[in-house]
Amino acid sequence: MELVSISMREPTFGHATTPSLHLKGRPKSASLTLKSSHISQPIASGFKSMDDYVSRKPEITRENLMVEEFLNDGLVYQCHFLVRSYESGPDNKMTMFFVINQLQESKLNHFISCGLVKTGLGKTGFGTTHEMTKRDLIWVVHKLQVVVDQFPSWNDVVELRTWICRHGKNSYRRNWIARDKKSGKVLIRAICSYVLMNKRTRKLSKFCEELEEEMNPFFLDSHPILEEDNIVSQKLHLHQHDCTYASLVTRLSDLDMNQHINNASYINFVLEGTPRSVLENYQLSRITIKYLKECSVDQQLQSLSLPLENDVVNVTPLIKDKDIKLHHSILSDGIELVRAKTVWTPKFG
Repeated sequence: MELVSISMREPTFGHATTPSLHLKGRPKSASLTLKSSHISQPIASGFKSMDDYVSRKPEITRENLMVEEFLNDGLVYQCHFLVRSYESGPDNKMTMFFVINQLQESKLNHFISCGLVKTGLGKTGFGTTHEMTKRDLIWVVHKLQVVVDQFPSWNDVVELRTWICRHGKNSYRRNWIARDKKSGKVLIRAICSYVLMNKRTRKLSKFCEELEEEMNPFFLDSHPILEEDNIVSQKLHLHQHDCTYASLVTRLSDLDMNQHINNASYINFVLEGTPRSVLENYQLSRITIKYLKECSVDQQLQSLSLPLENDVVNVTPLIKDKDIKLHHSILSDGIELVRAKTVWTPKFG
């Protein structure tokens, strides 16, 4: 963000003569102003506590922090987000890890805004409804699929729409579509299926009649925004030919309020096991990830990757002018926790 050059007068400490700095391209109300006008006398003769100054800005509330809207008879939730600097990678583009975090955040805000989920319930889990809370149930991700046509850049404003649909007898599917707010261009599409798990026994659970009645008014009858992508039904092994891997240890910061490793953290685990040549010359454009088992903190993991061709393992060298596919497994003590497939497009050419 560029700072406008300004004429400088020699500031006199303790007087309002220090010039203001305004951000170029921002309205006056949004400009950042830095000056010493609040310092009425030299430090040597007195000091005011920061608590003595009263903000002149209106109260910051959830409503004016994030503009949200319901479309399609209230069944489609729309919000916007600004791509922050810490969400961007070395190429100035938003990373897949933070894309998935934004998708997850919109899911929670959708449930809260439509009244399906109440806030202030403590450690009840992500998006836990009243009927789920009574039965010690939480949502867990079963399968996530993300397709990126173009990653947004730092400081871009993204419009995000999401809605939920029925998906089988004991799960539901969430759809997302993200567009560039300025151009309207589609950037990202994603679908995710969620299942129920008992937070005490850690076993999967069925939809009860009361929960179905609770969620039915919010389901939209629509086709998935993406065609479902099947993952290769093959577990990778450490000593498999042409298989690359990295050893990892889960951290406390990877845990979420469901008391297991957050689903977005596995994206970084997958990338850690991806060959460096792929990371340097290709850009991740698709990921399909299936979550098989839970994982907790301080577990040793192995992130394995293997090139694919037409969904069949292929050991031929990668061709740099075409998309490539990789198959991934995340293992812990030989047990497969996650199985994934990624598609990569060349960065240049």
